[in-house]
Amino acid sequence: MKLRFCTLLCTAAIALTAHAAPPPAEVQAVQSPAWLERNGQRVALTAGHPVHSGDVIVSGENARVMLGLADGSQIKLGDDGRFALDKLTVQGSAGNTTVDASLRLLKGFFRYSSSALGKLMNKRNIDLRVSTATIGIRGTDYWAMTDEVHDAVCVFDGKVEVATQDQGTLTLDQPTAFWARFFEKPAQPVGIATPTELARFIATVEPVPGDGITVINGRWRVVAAAENTSAGAQAIARALRDKGYPAQLAKSYGRNEVRLDAFATRADAEAVLKRLSVQPGLTGSNAKVMATR
Repeated sequence: MKLRFCTLLCTAAIALTAHAAPPPAEVQAVQSPAWLERNGQRVALTAGHPVHSGDVIVSGENARVMLGLADGSQIKLGDDGRFALDKLTVQGSAGNTTVDASLRLLKGFFRYSSSALGKLMNKRNIDLRVSTATIGIRGTDYWAMTDEVHDAVCVFDGKVEVATQDQGTLTLDQPTAFWARFFEKPAQPVGIATPTELARFIATVEPVPGDGITVINGRWRVVAAAENTSAGAQAIARALRDKGYPAQLAKSYGRNEVRLDAFATRADAEAVLKRLSVQPGLTGSNAKVMATR
């Protein structure tokens, strides 16, 4: 009996330890609409959501997603994209971690960056696949994109190795070094991006202040509806989630509220409410913006 009880305690402790272990990555900011796909299920993406191997992130029109990896590096994704984390593991402790990742950018815009200290203290083996190449990261800051016409890579700092299908392996090790492969045209050598091009690349992945950014512990809320019936509130919440907005239901003063939480600023919340209010079925009675604390 004592042995069985000890076994149960040990099993529970292991389960709690596994649950408490930090995820290899976490969503730090979202400019909706965006979704996370896992095990055949799709949910509206929220700031603070853990990200694991096998997950796929989908971004909608004008969306942005920022991921924080456990080693302190960041991944930013632009709109109208699809990004797969085929493998993502982190070993070690803070300041001495090893990241091993195989990523795929199926469509859209991508930026990876790490801090100067992180480059010195941590190890990375991160590969990003686009349509015609695989980009090897060993601690750097670079941008990439892919669509139905071409692939492109630009280095902001550090070095990447671009293993291409028809040009061999190309090394981009100078700031603003730029490679593009137009699928229906002959391959071109590595070039240098202009300041105008650099500004355009950065803008494709940067969240836009005041345009609906949510962050971990954001202090502003959109109440999309405050309905008398739970059925009415549930219908609006489902419609919002389907559209890529992480709606939650809550009771307040006898009404059934449909909430979107964690906006970075009042302007971000107001921008989303304005956007939703012109779309049928996404808002209801008594819609408003409010501070949560």
